[in-house]
Amino acid sequence: MRLLCASVLRRYLGVFVSLSLAGGAIAAPPRISSIEPRSATGDTWVVAADGGLGEVRIGFDEPVSVPTGAIEVRSLRTGGSIPHQLSSSPDGRTAIVSFATNVQADTIEFVIESSIVNASGQRLDGELRLPDNPLLPTGDGFEGGPAAFRIHVLQGDANRDGAVNAADSSAIIASFGRCSGETGYVRASDLNGDGCINALDVWHVIAGMGSSLPARGSDFATVVATPITPLPAAVSRVT
Repeated sequence: MRLLCASVLRRYLGVFVSLSLAGGAIAAPPRISSIEPRSATGDTWVVAADGGLGEVRIGFDEPVSVPTGAIEVRSLRTGGSIPHQLSSSPDGRTAIVSFATNVQADTIEFVIESSIVNASGQRLDGELRLPDNPLLPTGDGFEGGPAAFRIHVLQGDANRDGAVNAADSSAIIASFGRCSGETGYVRASDLNGDGCINALDVWHVIAGMGSSLPARGSDFATVVATPITPLPAAVSRVT
């Protein structure tokens, strides 16, 4: 209880400091605005990565500085860190995580630390409620919150159950030949996101047949359990 009260007090102290500096309004801290790749359904399942996943791009709603070690990347299969290089786009709005070896048939767990700051020194506002399908932009309106999310890499997993088998073949066959806007088109079965369910999608199921994701652990859930406190109704936000 004392820790919770201290956390809330620190957040609202930050509000009062921001109010005094911004003339009665809170200057918005940086937030995560995009995660790529995402599937045709908008979730973080990569089901059409022939040869595996080579990089992930994390976009922010303003230029930021990303210090070394601010982005942790872990393999759920091995339980260890995934070797990678971190770089930024020229405009400072995108952090690029490039893997030393393409990731295949694995769940990648990301923790984005709040040591990421904007030009004013405000820390990342990164709280997320749904690590498997992160809703963006992140945040609760206050700086200083980390973000945590997963990306599942499993070629051919049309039904997103973590295994590629006959059920995925059936899902593709049921919608085969249908295109976006037509009756019977199922977006989740459009594995490569080209707007039609065809032989290319069948190929991804064949290529991934028999593969599966590792069993999901429970420890990662504690990282994303930070309660999100809404902004006070009387406080405006400067964007």
